[in-house]
Amino acid sequence: MKKSLFYGIMACACLAAACNDDGTDAPEAPQEAPLVLAGETWSFDPEAGGTIWSVGRNVGVFLVDSDTKEVIDPYLNVKYVSTKRPEGYFSPEEPDQVVRLTAQRADAVLYYPYQEDATTIRPMDIASQPAKLADFRYGRGEGVSCTDNRRKLSLRPVFSQLVFEVVAGEGVTDAYLQDAAIAVEGCCTQADFNLAAGTFENGRDVRPIVLAPAASGAGASGLLFPQAAIGDAVRAVIALPRMNRTEEWSFNERIPALEPGMRYTCTVRVSQQRIDVTTRTEPIEEWTDGSETAGSGRRNEIPCLIEELPTGPLEWIHNNNSLSQTAAGDWRRVTNGNETDGKILAAVEPDAESGRRVIRAEFPTASWYMSYLCCRMGRAQPCVSKIAFRAKGTAGRQIRCYLKNNYGGNSVFVSSPATEGAAYAGILSFTLGSEWQTYELAFDLRKISTNGVNTPSAAHLVDATEQALADFFIAFYAVTANTEFYLDDLSFVPEN
Repeated sequence: MKKSLFYGIMACACLAAACNDDGTDAPEAPQEAPLVLAGETWSFDPEAGGTIWSVGRNVGVFLVDSDTKEVIDPYLNVKYVSTKRPEGYFSPEEPDQVVRLTAQRADAVLYYPYQEDATTIRPMDIASQPAKLADFRYGRGEGVSCTDNRRKLSLRPVFSQLVFEVVAGEGVTDAYLQDAAIAVEGCCTQADFNLAAGTFENGRDVRPIVLAPAASGAGASGLLFPQAAIGDAVRAVIALPRMNRTEEWSFNERIPALEPGMRYTCTVRVSQQRIDVTTRTEPIEEWTDGSETAGSGRRNEIPCLIEELPTGPLEWIHNNNSLSQTAAGDWRRVTNGNETDGKILAAVEPDAESGRRVIRAEFPTASWYMSYLCCRMGRAQPCVSKIAFRAKGTAGRQIRCYLKNNYGGNSVFVSSPATEGAAYAGILSFTLGSEWQTYELAFDLRKISTNGVNTPSAAHLVDATEQALADFFIAFYAVTANTEFYLDDLSFVPEN
């Protein structure tokens, strides 16, 4: 087990003070650090929004010089995989292939789906509108280094999407619009996507692009290469065989440019003698807030993730009544007594393996109310909710978890029985290992026990109140004194 966290913190403080006094020998900055990547993925489907990656998706990673845009050897197309825990993060498929950063400023480039023989130049052909075009995603984290090694990226489509809706106008019925077909003329059908620069280049092979017909109604849609400026030659040719008519419409009447990751919807109103076209443009980030996960569609209700906490010791408070002075998402180490009386030691620090921020705690005493680590929660829903996290520490030691109301008394939310008819409990336990493991604990936020962490009888069980759901905290404490505990990737997700 590591030396006491308390002495480590004191040593850092002494070093900092010495540097401030005489200006000599400041602590050395890290020489290298692993690249830590998380991301959302966005699609052309406005119902999908921004979602956290599903488990097991392969992406390619390039590390390029921020100034020259040249690849930094050996980080050319390194294969990373989206992980189950931590959710939404990527790790190298092979541990020895982790991208390690130095003091040199660089850009981390990600693309999806992974292609084994990919180089920085990726040829694209949109002539036949293959379905796989819509799968391609690209993201870029600028200015990473060994002292700034974390990035959360939005991997987005690089094409522009064009949607035509053909509707009946004056003197025309829907029957006349059946079998309508739309092609785009004046656009390149081939170009190269430069992964290092994040742009298309070398556009070529200008010929008509037939858009895919709409699944229902009259219309069509397809993908085009972005264009900074659209000339007179770019136009839509709209064939209406039931009316024995063909209409043409120039893009630059209403669309001066095509930007990547944008949807351009053109509504074509067909009358007996003419067509009228109106357009609207939707950037992907405005379709939804992107806060739901791809796997479950449910929101993580932890107000502040461990990864988002600043490094350094957690603030100490002397009892849980002081938690009322904190905000939702605040993490505290709590000792009901004097500051030096069995005080829990806890700090946020980078994990040596992943580079992610984790909480490391040392419990000098074993007591659910004398010495514990906690996170204040905000408003929750009255339903079964699951706490999921990664943890490690003193092997074989038990840690217990409970959810306590923050307005006084010994009221706690009860566990969700694993089997129907099993007894409720006011506390749940798990056993630590020396390596990281994933744990899940289920609590029923519809019921409260007034008997604290003890096993409640029927007389102790009451329905949860709005007050209880609006203000409570998640707490962890050790069953055995002098237990070391690491905590990472905590989520709190409603199950129903």
